[in-house]
Amino acid sequence: MDLDQQIRQLAANGVCRREAARHFGLTPVQFRKACLDLPDLRWARAMPDAAHREKLKTNFAKARDAKLEKSRRTVRGIKGTVAELCAHFDVTSSPRTVRQRMLEGMTLEQALFHCQRTSRVRDWSNVVFPETRKMVTQHAG
Repeated sequence: MDLDQQIRQLAANGVCRREAARHFGLTPVQFRKACLDLPDLRWARAMPDAAHREKLKTNFAKARDAKLEKSRRTVRGIKGTVAELCAHFDVTSSPRTVRQRMLEGMTLEQALFHCQRTSRVRDWSNVVFPETRKMVTQHAG
């Protein structure tokens, strides 16, 4: 049986184009080029649309759950993502800051409970405009 007959037989048996390409050891692109002389073939779909969508949904849900589980950490007996831990422990730093501290070499616990840097003290006594000085003294006092 020559190649054309084998391809026609596979298409008649309901095999999808991708599986037929695997059967011959070709990539889908190579197989498509080989089938250019056979325009009258009807290929089966790999999966029905509804089943395909449902399978994609479950696969994406599994991948999402695996990624979420991988990103969960435990600190002081509480398990969660960095954002969840920041919210639970009422940390003043943002989750991004905590992650950045971890990249700099801190442990998660150190990064969560690290003291916030204090802002510098400004001396407003030499402000030139009286309106600004008035506003600053009202705000400070």
